[in-house]
Amino acid sequence: MPLNRTQMLSRAPSDADFRRYRDAPLSRSPMACDKRPDGTLLLRALAPPLDGPAHGFSSFVAQWADTRGAVTAIAERQGKGGRSIHWADFHTKMLAVAAGLLDIQAGRSGPLMILSGNSIEQAVLTMAAEYVGIAVAPVSANYSLQAGNYARLRGMYDLVEPATVFVQSSAAVAGALEALGIQAEKIIAVDDVAPGHAKWSDLASAVLFSAQLHRVEEARAAIRPGDTARIFFTSGSTGTP
Repeated sequence: MPLNRTQMLSRAPSDADFRRYRDAPLSRSPMACDKRPDGTLLLRALAPPLDGPAHGFSSFVAQWADTRGAVTAIAERQGKGGRSIHWADFHTKMLAVAAGLLDIQAGRSGPLMILSGNSIEQAVLTMAAEYVGIAVAPVSANYSLQAGNYARLRGMYDLVEPATVFVQSSAAVAGALEALGIQAEKIIAVDDVAPGHAKWSDLASAVLFSAQLHRVEEARAAIRPGDTARIFFTSGSTGTP
């Protein structure tokens, strides 16, 4: 008779417990880690890159849009229900947002910083930025929601020096945006869009003409293996992230 959770926790695990699980071999790739004096860790893959044109996850979106267009790509809980996006729509929106990012960042160089939690829009945006070679710096939403205490957020913002900032709701992080002094035209928002902020709905629904698509593909062709794709921060639990 199987043991319940209380019984399992009240005794030490036996060999029989472990035999219930099969071994899951994981591939290992040789890595090099360089540590800088400021605590920064630089990780480098020592294995040769894979053959093929793929630059990242976004490289496969077009293929999946063709082969499984009606299949759900991402689903998100929302209240008592949820919402989702299929691969064909994901691909269309990814290209539209990629073109929009190139327009918004015209004349400005720098990463895209994300100040909100996970969402379908954030997934599309991240892939769009990756597709045209714009580095993405996601920041925990908690740093933008700590009213009156934005020191750590300011530290990350100053390190990244983003050209564009994404928020799910302008209103939800209004205090953080004001504290950082971000210019309105640098901000993309989905909900409660403040005056001057770029509307996500406009970016994602834009119909692209051949010249815009050509510009997107030119930006993609310019990506090099050494380009930065993501910027990640530690939790900051013991200091500034």
